[in-house]
Amino acid sequence: MILHKELKKRASKYPLYSQENEKSPMIIAKLFNIIWRTNWYIAEYDPETKIAYGYVEALMPDSICDEWWYVSIDELQSLYFFSMPIIELDLSFEEVNFSKLKVR
Repeated sequence: MILHKELKKRASKYPLYSQENEKSPMIIAKLFNIIWRTNWYIAEYDPETKIAYGYVEALMPDSICDEWWYVSIDELQSLYFFSMPIIELDLSFEEVNFSKLKVR
């Protein structure tokens, strides 16, 4: 529920499909997996469907699997490891254009 509330607040100016024609969309939030090396850089969010759109840095050691994609926030929130949620919101992350974001 925390992810949904924070994304709803941060995405008020960036609903789903609002930046689809932007070459360098605004990234409004960073989610990360505390167990595996995966980051989600969220650009848009729909609070009704709880679907987000953003750039995913995947588990692979290089960027071959990194991509722009849609993700269900409900599904991310349902991921646990020994009854501990493994997806966290980077609270110190500030909005930035994707072109200025340091991704691998």
